[in-house]
Amino acid sequence: MNFKISKKEFLDALSLSSRAISSTTPLPSLGGIKISLSENSLVLVSSDSNISIRTAINNNDRNALIINEPGEIVLDARYILEIVRKIDSDFINVETIDGTLVKIYGGNSEFKVNGMPASEYPNIGFDIRNNEPFKLETALFNQIIDETSFACSDKETRPVLTGVNLKAQDHKLYANATDSYRLASKVLDIEADRNVQKNTLAVVLKKEGPQLAALAIILFGPYVLTGIAVLAKALHPAYALVVITLPWAIRLFRSVKAHVDDPSAPVVVKGYNGPMANWDIICQAGLDWFMFRWYLARNL
Repeated sequence: MNFKISKKEFLDALSLSSRAISSTTPLPSLGGIKISLSENSLVLVSSDSNISIRTAINNNDRNALIINEPGEIVLDARYILEIVRKIDSDFINVETIDGTLVKIYGGNSEFKVNGMPASEYPNIGFDIRNNEPFKLETALFNQIIDETSFACSDKETRPVLTGVNLKAQDHKLYANATDSYRLASKVLDIEADRNVQKNTLAVVLKKEGPQLAALAIILFGPYVLTGIAVLAKALHPAYALVVITLPWAIRLFRSVKAHVDDPSAPVVVKGYNGPMANWDIICQAGLDWFMFRWYLARNL
């Protein structure tokens, strides 16, 4: 194994991988980071048997990765992090010189450390089988955890209650946490926006408060502007008749707020609201709320 890489990029990847390292691991190999080098990428794997992290580094201008010889080795996480930090160079060279003996050098610094064969590291599978993965923005995921984790238990007597339960079903993501005394629940309707690959208001405005505020502006803004224009005699007084439709706008806003407060509650359809053709097909495709927002924006 022989490669050269930017010190900053390598140190960042090692720091991320080290978060899954435990000092009380039963297997000596799990105290290290598995470094796998292929012909076009560098992969770091770490685990404490509960949490596993896989970091892949592909060659680009930022990391300046140069692969001279593929290979793999397991290096103690504490040693490799300290060594990389102390090297006074912008680039790091890592080279296996004798079996599991690894030389790490750069600038005027050179270190040699004994590693472990990669065959001693447990086989950790990161492939997702029989399930369709979904993507979630980092900020949105942090928001979900912030709004539910406070209800998690801090007692190890019931480990299952120390985390947040995540469940993806029917184009929605459910997050629940409890310590048996209090309960926090969060439901996100994100699948429709992901399917259509559009940055709708539901994506741009990540929190429910700003989303409802934007809806209020869209719904009631035209009434306010029309009223001001009529009072200023910039529009004919007949335009004031638009206020007749205000009760429908209020009803629409209240129905959306009710859905935000309780997404599992059934939607009551009034006779004057529809029906819409092929609505069942739209729901099966997970586009129901996207179509709702699109029709709302178009008609306004």
